[in-house]
Amino acid sequence: WRTSAKSWFSKTAIFGDGADLGVPLDFFVMDPRGYAHLLKRKVAGSVLRASVNTEDEIVIDDPRVRLNSKITKVVWDPEGEKDVVIFYCQTRKRNYFDYPCADDTRTMVKAKDFISTFSYGVLKKSMELEQSQVQNKFDLAPEFVPPLSSVESLRTKIQKSDMGSLAKIFLQFTCKFWEDDVETFFLPYSKDGHQCDYMPLGYSLDGGNTTLQGSHILALAAALPRAAEIAGLAEDPNKIHEQVLPLLNHHFREDITRKCGGRTSLTADDVL
Repeated sequence: WRTSAKSWFSKTAIFGDGADLGVPLDFFVMDPRGYAHLLKRKVAGSVLRASVNTEDEIVIDDPRVRLNSKITKVVWDPEGEKDVVIFYCQTRKRNYFDYPCADDTRTMVKAKDFISTFSYGVLKKSMELEQSQVQNKFDLAPEFVPPLSSVESLRTKIQKSDMGSLAKIFLQFTCKFWEDDVETFFLPYSKDGHQCDYMPLGYSLDGGNTTLQGSHILALAAALPRAAEIAGLAEDPNKIHEQVLPLLNHHFREDITRKCGGRTSLTADDVL
């Protein structure tokens, strides 16, 4: 528990150092095979050609899929009359978020049809690099030829569209103060300029058809600007408690969260 949410929650001003938070309930799961193994397991034999050598080793052997690759350049025709030419590189893992090209080698693929699944964030970065005329030597985003910004309708659409944001807070209590058969809660609450959407959605991970019965875990969610505000509180647990606990007291019963104790985790640093 030295690195868990409980360790720093018990030291906050809400419950004081050494507060009795009940029997530790640790739902942390770690699989050394990683998320990639889960995806391979799901698609092996059903969607992609693959061989399951052992429980731990799954080899994807399908020429339609380029694994460990990143698209670096797309040569396309805005009129849709010419084939699309795609350049990609083999990647190497630097950390969980950074997969740069392993070297300067680029492989070319030509296709009659091309469906882009780039997120708005990636497309915005591509346009930002186009307009700033900064050399994209680290392949921070794919280069489009002709530039995306050269097509007015596309440029306007990308500029006016934003990536959606969602933040979740998981709270584990020493007792349960909601009904077993209720899985979703709507929690309208107005504060700090937010009208009814301060933390509008809650759902139980304890009860009904959930898999964590007896965990006393309640999750709260918010989206868009409010989600960004919550994410910024990841390093300040006191502020998380100051904002969340009054909301629950308001919707359930005064001081119910104080009587039940609790510990908190954000999805950005989730240890529950």
